[in-house]
Amino acid sequence: MTTSRAFTRFVLGHTVRNPTVGRGLGRLAPRAGFTVESVHATTPVLRDAEAADYTLGLGRNLERAVAAGLIGADRAHRWFDGLMERPFQASFTLFTVVARH
Repeated sequence: MTTSRAFTRFVLGHTVRNPTVGRGLGRLAPRAGFTVESVHATTPVLRDAEAADYTLGLGRNLERAVAAGLIGADRAHRWFDGLMERPFQASFTLFTVVARH
């Protein structure tokens, strides 16, 4: 669990440019002069570790965390191997804001 948290902190702090902007778009768009027509949230659930690795770049980002010295290499490889061997589930939320100017 601690490796998962360290990985998540690395991704949110170093990989994703603004990890919370999606949930604020419906609030920010009117400030920029847009009229929001709808806000939709979609939460894909990935249950295949290989598909999640391909979609989310788990291995690639893990190597970046190792290179940054935030996760030890042995720990990282054990964690990643465990993801591939055990039942897996990951999710994230995508926000779609339909607005007009």
